[in-house]
Amino acid sequence: MVKDTTAAPLISQAIKAYNSPQRTHYPLQGRYVSNLEAARFYLKAAHRYTSPEEQLDINITLANLMTFTGDIKGALTQYQTQLTFLPDNHPKRALLLNYLAVWHHANNDNLATTTYLNALERDFPLQASRTHQLITTIERVIHTPINYQTPSVPNTIPPSQHAIVILGHKLLPTGNISPMLEQRLATALSLANNHPQSMLIVSGGMAVNGKTEAMQMKAWLIEQGIDPQRIIKEDQATNTIDNARYSLHIVSRHNITVLTLVSASIHVHRSEILFRCCLASSPDGLWEKPVQTAITNINHLAVSDGLSPHSFPFGQTRYNCYIDALRGSGYSAFIFKNTTIT
Repeated sequence: MVKDTTAAPLISQAIKAYNSPQRTHYPLQGRYVSNLEAARFYLKAAHRYTSPEEQLDINITLANLMTFTGDIKGALTQYQTQLTFLPDNHPKRALLLNYLAVWHHANNDNLATTTYLNALERDFPLQASRTHQLITTIERVIHTPINYQTPSVPNTIPPSQHAIVILGHKLLPTGNISPMLEQRLATALSLANNHPQSMLIVSGGMAVNGKTEAMQMKAWLIEQGIDPQRIIKEDQATNTIDNARYSLHIVSRHNITVLTLVSASIHVHRSEILFRCCLASSPDGLWEKPVQTAITNINHLAVSDGLSPHSFPFGQTRYNCYIDALRGSGYSAFIFKNTTIT
């Protein structure tokens, strides 16, 4: 925790910028910048006022933010620099080795990935197991092509054990459904009509003009003839990781074994990774208690929106899959103690 009275407000400003929905138009000293640029500015300003241990946290956080802008090389250099100066018994070594393994994997550097995984297995076997699982999940999902066709539900499960999760999108300033969200709903409607016993979870808590995404999605589906008894509102989530967390808590109460996620084509891989990683995560720092579910399969259905020119994640979208895998596994972008930033 940052104790210095000069550093603490700067750290708070960095966290506020990071969390801001103003991604490209954030006010900073009389000009407008991206919220990530503002977060970096405040972190660097706080650096001089903090202890060496807190400076380590700032440096790792700055490296994490580099991955958000695609500067993987810069992030790897920063992680390695911090690791070089840590004693062998320092608790942050496991974290840095994890980041180095994961991001070298993102860069398709198999030799470096293996090197850091081996170091984890030697010194931090529990952490090594979590990192292996994280990388395995990423590989499984990003090597699956985008699915635009109605996914099949295994014949071995009762139809009532299948749930469709529709991920929200920001409403219009009037509080009405945006064209992008209506595309998701129309795609989900087709799926719901093909699986008339499946539950629908509408997930999104961002409110505009007194209306949440989940509220408006449920109303839209009912207008299209969907039985209200099939629809459950999840109206707390303000981002995709919350979509996953809260939706998984819902399905844990309904004996659901198969989930189909409906979202934009550029978003389905990230969503599936987040749901899988949240499901597999240990409760420390991520859940108040473990989520007990019977889920055996998670798949997706993408909107035919033309947003993704490739069948597989590419460029920054691919890197975002790694970012979301880390977030879903409990690794916050901001690693300061006593923060809940993801």
